[in-house]
Amino acid sequence: MQINWYGTSCFKIIDQEVSVLTDPLSPEKSGLKNPRITSDIIILSSPEDGKNISSDAFVFKTAGEAEIKEVFIQGVVHFDKKIFKPLYKITVEDLRICFLGELNEELSEEELDKLGEVDVLLVPFNNKILDFKKTKEIINALEPSLIIPSCWKNQKELFGFVKEIGLKIKEETDKLRIKKKDLSTEKTELIVLKPGI
Repeated sequence: MQINWYGTSCFKIIDQEVSVLTDPLSPEKSGLKNPRITSDIIILSSPEDGKNISSDAFVFKTAGEAEIKEVFIQGVVHFDKKIFKPLYKITVEDLRICFLGELNEELSEEELDKLGEVDVLLVPFNNKILDFKKTKEIINALEPSLIIPSCWKNQKELFGFVKEIGLKIKEETDKLRIKKKDLSTEKTELIVLKPGI
């Protein structure tokens, strides 16, 4: 499986049979151009952002469960200041990926229980979205094998955040190729993806 990051909370998860795109970039919101990529499945953590999506992809933007082309998606109910912003667990090639979008508050015990065990955590590293204390609490609660930061804008911001949560960067790369057997069972590792179009 391969994971690419395009900025903000936009990731592409690719296996041999299917691709999943999270939070396609909105030019109005991000100031960035939408990546010219296609995908079989689109997942939205802010359902309102999906009004203008014109695609043949399967669009998932709610709570509940779905299985598309051997990808299992679980959406968990979450509200941010009364705005519905679901959380997701995406299972691809036996890897359980937790996608938190632009989450900006801690998770309740009920939400954590519903997310359950995760292998890879895609989480904001941006104090204006989710401060490092709350991020650290989420990491400690979910105990992922691997963390991939999202929503950071520059190296200074990223490295400051990494220092505050007390982790070291294992690797920086343009795209991550990973299998379940590659994950550490003893400690949480942090890999930084460089944004690319």
